[in-house]
Amino acid sequence: MVHLFAMIRRRFMRAGRDPDAPAPIPLSISDLSPWLDEPQGDGISHLPSHTSPVEVAPHQSWEADTGGRPTPRDEPPGRTRFGNRSPGTRPRRDTRGPPAEPTGDPRPRAAARAFDALASRAHTVKQMRTRLTRAGFEDDVVTDTVARLLELGYLNDGTYADAWVATRREHRLHGEVRLRHDLAQRGVAPETITLAVVDDGEELTRARAAIERRVGSLAGLDREAFSRRLGSFLARRGFRASIVTAVVRDAYASSVDDRDPPGISGDELDAGTDSE
Repeated sequence: MVHLFAMIRRRFMRAGRDPDAPAPIPLSISDLSPWLDEPQGDGISHLPSHTSPVEVAPHQSWEADTGGRPTPRDEPPGRTRFGNRSPGTRPRRDTRGPPAEPTGDPRPRAAARAFDALASRAHTVKQMRTRLTRAGFEDDVVTDTVARLLELGYLNDGTYADAWVATRREHRLHGEVRLRHDLAQRGVAPETITLAVVDDGEELTRARAAIERRVGSLAGLDREAFSRRLGSFLARRGFRASIVTAVVRDAYASSVDDRDPPGISGDELDAGTDSE
């Protein structure tokens, strides 16, 4: 006990303070009780007579020191600005390792992956093979799965081509050239494409319907610019050259007639201007 107070006395003398002056001691006697042999009671009777009881410095909140901004020490437990870890610590490493490779026959898993794809939209044989290969299945598993889907009727390039042509003709107003190109890109066989893309006699009507909204924006252009822009638009839609030529010629003639005064054709107006 004597050695303990002597240590405290030397501590205050090194700090330049008078140990005999009554001042608060920044150390509670009760905090030293685990290292003392005698029971300490309330922790006050063992103090020197000239000292006052221990005074605890009042707690100063972070609002007074930081202007209302919390510091990392005062932040509540849980998720902080450092994430789920304390400042100055390293993130926890993931020691679980890679997921275990699935075992057993992979064909049921390949079939389940194929049915998930078919639930969203129809697929050609080529598209399904590509999808399963990208999923990591071996070639023999892909071949067996596609053969089973063909056997059950879930894959049918002929039905796919028929539905594709009907939908694109009605809603997109695509021509024969575009339809053939799109089906070939999806792996449909040429003979299947020929059976699906048959001439229904409405190609010219679809081409005229496709340019209805386009012609108004081309009003006022000369023949060359009008033909170039409208012809490029119809070519991108996939119409044949003969259809494009006929539609562009008729559209330009209609636009010229709309600009001429009533009762006077475009040729008559040009002839009158030249005579003057």
